[in-house]
Amino acid sequence: MSQNTISLKVLEAYTRDVGRGVARIDYDSMDALSASTGDVVEIRGKRKTVAKCLPQVRVSYELMVLSETMREWLLVTL
Repeated sequence: MSQNTISLKVLEAYTRDVGRGVARIDYDSMDALSASTGDVVEIRGKRKTVAKCLPQVRVSYELMVLSETMREWLLVTL
């Protein structure tokens, strides 16, 4: 199991992803994590959680797209 770590800024989730436990990440960041589409990744804020890793629809580098519920749990803001 890989222990790669990267830091990403957080954006609001797409409507279709809310409540699905999804984190959308750009392909370069997925490669840095050695993650593939559908892999489960650990996300750390002030707390930790896990989410299914999916590629971003609009490519924006060094950004992660999370739902409001996940952001609240992690105690992170936009």
